[in-house]
Amino acid sequence: TILFVSHSMSTVESLCNRGVLLESGIVSLNASSEEVVRAYLEKAYGTAKELALSQRRDRSGSGRIRVSSFKLLNEQGEEEPALQSGKNYDFAIGYSNNTGERLNNVVVCVDLIDERGVRVILLKSTFTNHNLTLNADRGYILCRVKNFPLVQGMYRVTLHLAHADREVLDHIEDAANVSVDGGDFFGTGNPGIPNLCKFLVNADWSTTAANSNSYTQSI
Repeated sequence: TILFVSHSMSTVESLCNRGVLLESGIVSLNASSEEVVRAYLEKAYGTAKELALSQRRDRSGSGRIRVSSFKLLNEQGEEEPALQSGKNYDFAIGYSNNTGERLNNVVVCVDLIDERGVRVILLKSTFTNHNLTLNADRGYILCRVKNFPLVQGMYRVTLHLAHADREVLDHIEDAANVSVDGGDFFGTGNPGIPNLCKFLVNADWSTTAANSNSYTQSI
């Protein structure tokens, strides 16, 4: 017997014929993997929608810094209820500092996870060498995403704050829901194929003669 434990719903469905859903260490559902995955996702999206981040208790970390809000802003700084592929957005993460002092070397991660539990985007401040300093009381962390690349669908957000990548300050899974309502990423009116892919990338297409030196075949 193999017991497989995971938050990846696509993997659970592909490997398991039955599933057990645990809530606070208690079995809440024992059924087929499809039923358990559906119940897990419904609860995950519901939690992010029903409770304000400041009221969430299902979080981990030292608590020296706490995430208090998460907003999606357009280029004019206005809050958006949904995103469109190809546009620029700011992810605004509100925080409260419980230390009473400015805190340097703060690392921030934003994960976007699709409806099957697959992480499709990981944004981390250290990837681009951003050294963040938080105010002594409260403020916002802004993460600018240019040419937003995801296709239409619903996504869940995990937020993670750490000090110098050593001390976890705050970690919240299913912190927010992000709805993507299509868009014109390619500038052609073509939205891509949302049921076959999640990530959009611009590519240049051209043709060349068979004897052209501009093409080299490698094996």
